[in-house]
Amino acid sequence: MVASTSPDDLAFINAAKYYGIKFIEKNQYNELIIENDHHQQSQLYKFELLNVIEFTSERKRMTVIVKAPDG
Repeated sequence: MVASTSPDDLAFINAAKYYGIKFIEKNQYNELIIENDHHQQSQLYKFELLNVIEFTSERKRMTVIVKAPDG
């Protein structure tokens, strides 16, 4: 069972899980480690966390800016 802060977050997490995407960790280098297990070919990806814009009631969203492995 996955806990979530909102129904939207839960839907996003469940959709990612359905497609084989799983958050592994945020490491000491400020990287997000994601596993893609789609089609039984597990692959790890590291995304550099550049900025987080927190949720506000005015914006009604949270934004995470990352740098993809391919730049």
